Amino acid sequence: MTQAMHRLAEQAHPAFPVTIYYAFKQAESDNEAGTASTGWDTFLAAVIKAGFAISGTWPMRTELGNRMIGSGTNALASSVVLVCRKRAVDAPTISRREFVTALKSELPAALAHVQHGNIAPVDLAQAAIGPGMAVYTRYAKVLDAEGKPLSVREALALINQTLDEALAEQEGDFDRPYFP
Repeated sequence: MTQAMHRLAEQAHPAFPVTIYYAFKQAESDNEAGTASTGWDTFLAAVIKAGFAISGTWPMRTELGNRMIGSGTNALASSVVLVCRKRAVDAPTISRREFVTALKSELPAALAHVQHGNIAPVDLAQAAIGPGMAVYTRYAKVLDAEGKPLSVREALALINQTLDEALAEQEGDFDRPYFP
């Protein structure tokens, strides 16, 4: 996968974005860094290693609503198209704290945008990872407190945590009493 992404990056013209269609059944793993999406982890590591930055994402409905799903088959209610450009050679480096601040600032609006795209609730978390990765990939590196680069897996865990907080905030909006 990394070799394919490198070839795409080599052929990419700076005036045009590269779009990558991504469809993978969500698989998550829990570890000390939190929950991370293993399919996204592998795929995004290859995209980033090739020198791409994600500039946008859009969910797509690709499975039939009336499709019969057999035991052990992969099925998604939607897939995601990633829009990428080559990351700037002089992209800045930021701290983990600055990354989290940027996520908390940008992810709620991006989440609302994704939700208006008529995405199935089961695929919302997967599609919302894209805007979080747009924040992560715009920087050359995101450094932890020890000065070590944050891995894609660690970034995904922070994105999922911020996504959970944003969704909880939306749920909290429904709980507020209405006073005329």
